[in-house]
Amino acid sequence: MPKFAFADAARQRSQTVATVPFATNQRTSVEMPRVGFVSAVHLCLKGSLTRNVGDTGAFSPRLWNILQRVGFSLNLGANSVVDMSGYGLYTQNNTLQYTYGPDLGGSIASLATGMANGSFNMAPGVFRADATVPAAPTATPFVLSWWIPIAQNMGPNATVGLINLQAQEVRATVDILFGSVADLFPAGSVLTGTSIAANLTISYVFFEVPNPQNVLWPPLLSHRLLEEKMPFGNTGDLVYTIPPQGTLQRWCHNVVINGAPAQSGSAAGGDVTQLIVRVNKTDDFYRQTPEFAAELSRQRLGHSLPEGCFLHDMLNSSSLVDAGTYRDTINSEAIATLESILTVNAASVLGVGNNFVETWRDIVQPLAY
Repeated sequence: MPKFAFADAARQRSQTVATVPFATNQRTSVEMPRVGFVSAVHLCLKGSLTRNVGDTGAFSPRLWNILQRVGFSLNLGANSVVDMSGYGLYTQNNTLQYTYGPDLGGSIASLATGMANGSFNMAPGVFRADATVPAAPTATPFVLSWWIPIAQNMGPNATVGLINLQAQEVRATVDILFGSVADLFPAGSVLTGTSIAANLTISYVFFEVPNPQNVLWPPLLSHRLLEEKMPFGNTGDLVYTIPPQGTLQRWCHNVVINGAPAQSGSAAGGDVTQLIVRVNKTDDFYRQTPEFAAELSRQRLGHSLPEGCFLHDMLNSSSLVDAGTYRDTINSEAIATLESILTVNAASVLGVGNNFVETWRDIVQPLAY
């Protein structure tokens, strides 16, 4: 007898997994429930931020690194499905939906009103943070959110990367490395009276596991998000060699110069002047100015990416965000060398030990368990 398609027979559900207290510079691992095909995980750090007179510094654009590392792993870390910095995951979340960004709308001015970023208004349940220094210690609401896409998406490619948590061979955990309050602010800020009290709530979206005799289960594919950090101390070409690992759908460079995101107007022509994708040392697939890359991102996403963020999107062949056919994706295992090159302006002022490129990759690989 023919089997039903998975989309016609599996019910989507969501549940809260656990709530753990924020603990400065500590690691925590939370085992996922052994129920369903996991599709995505939601993280919400919610509590209050207290500042005192004499403290200095507005929020850093990299405040999302209050979670220094975010992971989703199988079988005690034997298989890392997601391994990202908090900031890297934030930039990836900027590519999930049209006109969506975790902080679009800016900070909350008060409990009653929000500050608009253009025409976008952010719900305070997703992002609420104010770094204003009051005359006396005052606790203000603090909320940051991250989305971990285990499957490709919850739309056209919803079955790509689903993981069966009910399989006897699978034990899945969410792995968090907390940062400190200093990660919220630029280097050199005075934080003697600044503290945070918050809890991290972990939730997940999953599909019921249907009877395999009647329903076609999802394909055995792993959707992975992996991030690497490459320091540098020179201007000119920076070459990131992409590991030969799976089908490459998207990747993004977050460039930090002198401890801050690379700026489009910090030097003549901006800090980054060229982006190249080169195959086998000789064939340049793409050669783009940063303005051209920003135009493509704006067209595809409906909003600008954060400063210093340069996206190569091979999954947009159907003019869909985070979805589509595999026309432009790259089989990285069929190429001898695949290089993503950024050119740093010779006029840019580098720091010492605080210049680096953080690169996250969105890949799909066959999975067997």
